[in-house]
Amino acid sequence: MNKILHGTLTKKLVELILLAAAVSTGAFFLLNWAADKAVEGYAGFPAYIDREYDRAAGSLQDYVTENELKLADAGRLADWVKGEKSVQIHVFYGEEQLYTSNGVYYETEAGEAKSNEGTGRYYDLPFADGTAKVYIYGAFEYKFYVAVELVLFGLSILLFFILLLLGIRDRIHYIRVLEGDIGVMEGGELQKPVTVQGDDELGTLAEKLEAMRLSLLHQGEAERRATEANRSLVTEMSHDLRTPLTSLLLYTQIVQNGKYKSEAEMQSYLEKIYGRAMQIKSQSDALFYHFLVDKDAAPAPLCDEDLKAVFPDVLSDFVCTLEAKGFKVETTGEWPDAKSRVNIEYLTRIMDNLLSNILKYADSGVPVRLLFFCRDRQFSVELYNRIVKRHRTGDSSHIGMENVRSLMERMGGSYEHEEADGIFCSRLLFPCD
Repeated sequence: MNKILHGTLTKKLVELILLAAAVSTGAFFLLNWAADKAVEGYAGFPAYIDREYDRAAGSLQDYVTENELKLADAGRLADWVKGEKSVQIHVFYGEEQLYTSNGVYYETEAGEAKSNEGTGRYYDLPFADGTAKVYIYGAFEYKFYVAVELVLFGLSILLFFILLLLGIRDRIHYIRVLEGDIGVMEGGELQKPVTVQGDDELGTLAEKLEAMRLSLLHQGEAERRATEANRSLVTEMSHDLRTPLTSLLLYTQIVQNGKYKSEAEMQSYLEKIYGRAMQIKSQSDALFYHFLVDKDAAPAPLCDEDLKAVFPDVLSDFVCTLEAKGFKVETTGEWPDAKSRVNIEYLTRIMDNLLSNILKYADSGVPVRLLFFCRDRQFSVELYNRIVKRHRTGDSSHIGMENVRSLMERMGGSYEHEEADGIFCSRLLFPCD
């Protein structure tokens, strides 16, 4: 039985069937009792019985007349009785019983038949050669009650199915709701939650569908974030490649046009060209490895570098490029005797981003101020430049600043920027020992 009734939905269905059966059965007996009372109190019921007896007697007379039966042919009335089914007859001629439909013969007068059979009727039945007396007993009351009970039984069956349909209507409606929710999911819409109702198998199915929807939604969100991250990386790397490429072209033009004072200066430019080319190669290799080789590669290693040895070269290249582009640079500060954990490639990319922003948005008629100093175990590099008015409409995507901030955080430092009275300040903060 436990195997048959396994599952909440099955148990609920069995309970519903039993309840509907009990209600419909109770309704049948109640209606049957009410019908009996109604029939007993119905004034026209005796008249109905009388009409049925008269009809049966008339039918019997017609049969005798049509077949020209004689008293001796009373046995042929059996064919007529078969057609009536609910009627029994006893035929008497005087004190002789000529025919009985139930096989019981009475040796006394015809009145004994009435006392034994019940509430029947006597009729004179003319035959071809005489008139007999026939006692007709019809189960017309029983026939009437059977018809009433059949109607009530049909109504009870109808009530059973109505109750059953009403009981399962909500779950059928819920199945349609789930079908609609699944259709929405098939269409790719994952924002609409699955409707969860009840504690049966349908409710459990809905919970699993909701879990699947959330999983697909999170998976799609993760894919979207990964796509955005890759797009952001490509944009970042493209931005980082632009500045060294600009410097490379600048130094190449200087050498190509012979704008150098000595062989040593030309050699310096060639070294810068080589350095920029290697920087571009390094960044393109990083982009290649990120997408095609190892997306989970570890970040570039950090090394303890002497600030006096690293930053002068990085900043001198930065200043040289600005001056070659027509900017004047004012430098203030002193190199501290301290070390910081940095990555040379990161530093170069940071300064290239700041250089790119200055070349795009700074006013070349106003000197760029470069300050560097050490305070509270932090080495600070600050850049101040005036913003060209035509570029103050928000056309920057701020990709360069985001690149700088990301690279500084990888080295344990931070990046700050602010603007006041048209002066833009970029501040790099490095932890130092």
